[in-house]
Parts: sequence; C-alpha cells; structure tokens
Amino acid sequence: MGPQRARRRAAALQSYLTTAMDREEVANHPGFLAILGMRPPDSVTHVRILRWLPLGECLPGTASVELEVVPPVPSKMFGPADEIRTEISALKGTAIPPSNTALGESIRIEGLPCGERLSLEVRAANSAGASEAVSVRLAVPGKRTRIIGPGVRVRAMWAGDGDTYDATVKKVMEDGSVFVNWLRPAPLSSEDLHCVCDVGGDDTMHRLVSRAMVVPLEVGPEE
Repeated sequence: MGPQRARRRAAALQSYLTTAMDREEVANHPGFLAILGMRPPDSVTHVRILRWLPLGECLPGTASVELEVVPPVPSKMFGPADEIRTEISALKGTAIPPSNTALGESIRIEGLPCGERLSLEVRAANSAGASEAVSVRLAVPGKRTRIIGPGVRVRAMWAGDGDTYDATVKKVMEDGSVFVNWLRPAPLSSEDLHCVCDVGGDDTMHRLVSRAMVVPLEVGPEE
C-alpha cells in the first residue's frame, strides 16, 4: 500500500469515527466504548453522612440526608469517574428515584421514610458503565408514620439472596416480625414489580422477615 493510499484510508477512518462520535446512541454505547478501551470506574473510596436535615424542613413523615462521597482514585485498570449514582434498593420504583450527581458535589437524598432502616447503594459511573456498589446502612431519624398491617404493600428482604422484593403483609407476629406474601408478576398490569420468582427464587420460602428488613410503601396512621 502506497503512502498516499494509506493517508486516504486514514482520513476516511477518521471521518467515520468523527461521524459516529457525533451520534449519542453510538458514542455512549458500551460496545463502542469497549472498542476504544473505555472502562467503567472503580468503586467509590468513601461515603460519609454529613448531616440529617431538621425534620421541620422535610415533608411530614420523611427525612432528608446529605452525603459526602469520595470518588475512586484514578488507575490504569479502571476508567475515570464522571458522576456518582445513588439508589435505595428497597425503594426502587417509588417516589425516591435513583440520583446522578457530578463529582465533588455533596449528595442530598429526600423523602426517606422516618424510623426505617434502609440500604443505600453508591456507585461511581461513566459512559462505559458503573462500578460495583458500596452499600451504606441508613437509620432514618424520626418516628415511623407508615403502618405495617395485613394487606399493606412492602419491600422486604428475601433471605435467599439478601435482596429486597415486593410483597404484601400477611400477618404481624407477636415478636414484631412480619409474615409476608411475596408478589408475583401480573401480566395485565403496567406496574413494575421486583419479584422473588423473577430471579429464580422460591417465593414460598423465607416469608418471615424481621421488621427492620421491611419497608412499607403506603402512608398510614402512626404505628
């Protein structure tokens, strides 16, 4: 191949890559980024609670928290982090959506139900994907204002894998633990359920759950 032909092919390839990068669905596609050597970032270095906001500044029955998240240290094995993603696993699909925050900014999460214990998942992310989650347990201040009783919709931890799934309360036991019915997908419903059976679990097992691992999704009288 002569020098002139090589230059023409290089120019054509450069033009192709430039055109591709101008299209967001191509530029941010994980497969395309992998070809370019882009990798997801490493996990965040540290997560610290800066403060709980005064309950008087929050919606009734809820609390808000402000967090400091230290991004991962750059390395050759991982890509750079562009943002921090947070999610409350027990409240997926509820009024508390996942949040994306730029590096260096404190993170505020609002609408946490008072008196509950929640697991917060924090990930570093870039266009190639997200890191492994760093989990932080939050003991939300204030008095519980969400009732636990028969028929109430909840998210509860299934002991088979430690994840949280949609359920309804069957009965509250004398010791305070909660006997639940794990929900199954409803084909005619538009509701997005996270079900034990969807991950291959046996939803007839592990139905007795500690109250601390049950988060009610309905607001009701104080317990």
